[in-house]
Amino acid sequence: MQLENCILFRDLSKAEIERALNDEFSKLSKFQKGEKIFTRGEIPKYVYVLIKGSVRIEKTDLNGKQMIVNDFIENGTVFAEVYAYLDDKLYDYTCVATSDSEVLSIDKKLFKDVGIDIDLQRKLSYNMISILAQKAYYLNQKTMILNSYTLRQKLANFLIQKFDGYSDISIEFNREDLASFLGTTRPSLSRELGNMTADGLIDLRKNSIRILDREGLEELL
Repeated sequence: MQLENCILFRDLSKAEIERALNDEFSKLSKFQKGEKIFTRGEIPKYVYVLIKGSVRIEKTDLNGKQMIVNDFIENGTVFAEVYAYLDDKLYDYTCVATSDSEVLSIDKKLFKDVGIDIDLQRKLSYNMISILAQKAYYLNQKTMILNSYTLRQKLANFLIQKFDGYSDISIEFNREDLASFLGTTRPSLSRELGNMTADGLIDLRKNSIRILDREGLEELL
């Protein structure tokens, strides 16, 4: 099992990782595409690490409309970590495999129970703080997008956040999923992308969007 890219195990020795992942505290499970890893309303028992494949965190409202919270595609990604130290909360979302996947489930007890290796707990907890800080930053960025007044502002915010110095921005969502992520409909999204292209702000590619006028995008915010 390759865990070099997992921030949860950063600075842990091989022996410490083996102690953390013994049969008492962890298990490796395989999920087929479309299979649920956990469901909204369940009692959280584990912190999860994506070993292979891809998963999606999603929520369906009372009207049956699906909202994409996040997509995870990188091996070593930790998810459902928010519940590691919460004993009175149920899952707010559902997690489903979006491809055939392998997921490592780590018992919450490893992060907080007295009597378990204290030094190991300290290192894991320190790494967990970094993970939670990153999650808080991500949610803050998404809140900025969703609080924008217009769809054009949402798209501008989304693209600027994705900008990493290169004009071409790879989009991990398809058009329908991006619409769900932004809280709009696919026709509205396609129409606005077309309008922004006509206005010279962006250029649509097959699997990416090229920013043509970043200053113009920033002026929308």
